[in-house]
Amino acid sequence: MLTHIKFIAIAAILCLTLNAQAENSDAGKPDSTSAPKKEKKEGGGLEAVNAALAIKDFHPARAAFAAGTLLNQQTTQNLKTNTLEFMMQHRFGNFQNGYQDLLGVYGSANIRIGFDYGIIDRLQLGYGVTKNNLTSDFRWKVMILQQSKNNHSPVNISYFGDIGIAGMKDTVQFPKTADRLSYFHSIIISRRFTDWCSVQVSASYTHFNIIAAAAGTPHDNFGISGGARFKISPQSSILIEFDYPLTNTGSLENTYNANKSYPNIGIGWEISTGSHCFQIILASSNGILPQDNIVYNTNDLALPKKGLILGFNINRLWTFTGKKNK
Repeated sequence: MLTHIKFIAIAAILCLTLNAQAENSDAGKPDSTSAPKKEKKEGGGLEAVNAALAIKDFHPARAAFAAGTLLNQQTTQNLKTNTLEFMMQHRFGNFQNGYQDLLGVYGSANIRIGFDYGIIDRLQLGYGVTKNNLTSDFRWKVMILQQSKNNHSPVNISYFGDIGIAGMKDTVQFPKTADRLSYFHSIIISRRFTDWCSVQVSASYTHFNIIAAAAGTPHDNFGISGGARFKISPQSSILIEFDYPLTNTGSLENTYNANKSYPNIGIGWEISTGSHCFQIILASSNGILPQDNIVYNTNDLALPKKGLILGFNINRLWTFTGKKNK
């Protein structure tokens, strides 16, 4: 008797589930034989089943940002599986010499060339080389949480990490190989609020095994950052970002101190065409690696000629699906 009761209960649950799925599949179709609205309202049990199924179905929201890099900061955006990204980041010199070096275009510049690859949709690995200190860096990004359309997941959360290895020949400053290492870790939270507005905030931890020419600078440094993207046309956006060092900040100093790190403020114009992304930048940091921006940004906005630089980022994507497109 107990076995029959169990069988009847299971059969009833299956019938309710199949009926709910049938109603969902026919919801968007014209129905000439549809039941009266009164009967539809009486299906309270079925509506509860539909609600339960809707919670389980995950529909990701559109990406908050067009690229994995805002201006200097990392975004929560991850590469898709088997997608290769080539990126060139260039920062000119500051405005100190005015038009003599064309606002820093002919001055001392910093550049990074790197590649990132999407292992799976939520994990990417990368490698790059930067001119400053001839640094090679290995990086990774993991998407922990993705925003959904129904707001059951209201934000994107990603973890980004980077290990830098200084390559310049200086056995005095770097007597051991381990002295060349620097580390950067950050948790990034973003949300796409509307079709034209996305915002993100992040907290970071940076460690240098050796602090170069900076008396009193700690090995461990913390910082906070924020940024936003405002879409102004199908292909163009305005980008802003802000980085604030919490540990070794020079913003509270009454006089300029070259051994302190100053906040970075940047604004940029982004042009995105899907597989290409081009960003023109005006910012107060000429560092490209995030650990350099937090610990070694010596550009003070209180001195505009020394505190502003021009730059640009170029991104190019290739997707390897292994299938021929029809």
